[in-house]
Amino acid sequence: MDTKSFSITIALRTAWHIYQRKPLFFIALSFGMIVLHLSSLQGTPYEGLFTILTAFIGIVYSYMVTATFIAIIDKKEVSYNVDSLRAHIPSARDVLMLFLISVIVGVCVALGVVVLIIPGIYLLIRLFFAQIAYIDRKGKVLDAIKYSWHIVNKDAFWQTAKTTAVALVLLICGASFFGIGLVVTYPLSMLLLIQLYRHLSTPMSQEQLVVDQTSESVE
Repeated sequence: MDTKSFSITIALRTAWHIYQRKPLFFIALSFGMIVLHLSSLQGTPYEGLFTILTAFIGIVYSYMVTATFIAIIDKKEVSYNVDSLRAHIPSARDVLMLFLISVIVGVCVALGVVVLIIPGIYLLIRLFFAQIAYIDRKGKVLDAIKYSWHIVNKDAFWQTAKTTAVALVLLICGASFFGIGLVVTYPLSMLLLIQLYRHLSTPMSQEQLVVDQTSESVE
């Protein structure tokens, strides 16, 4: 895949066109993520059980949101309401697979950081799309991890690093406004990253995606 043909500027513009189409839908999705995050920070008398429950709900919700964003980028029929999420409710196996992927990737990155920091950053970038790959392709845990490693090759590494850095800056900017800005920057960052994922995983041209998405926003 020619990563030089992927433009972060164009991807952000496309993400904004998509966001403008149904802003209330994206605000609602983002608000759900914010509430889950804040809930995980609250202490309770049953903190251990509450943490496990919050983590479980977080995985389920993250799966549904990510799958919905993938469907949007793939130009599949999306109702832009709660039915969009219901269409992507994960099975118990899906939740377990995502949990295992996050643990394996987290351990690999942590070990890399302990060794010399830079290896940890390298592993983080190469394995960045593991969870998205599982949601998109299903399969086994190692299949998703290997697929992320495969598509973020030496040609795509720096493009992935730059794109994730831009997404991180968007999230930080959104969080700096008492978290309210995340209702805009979270969807934009997710749409940006999934555009890159799809660009790396399929021969879809970014130019065609822009034409399709912007033309839909005008209708």
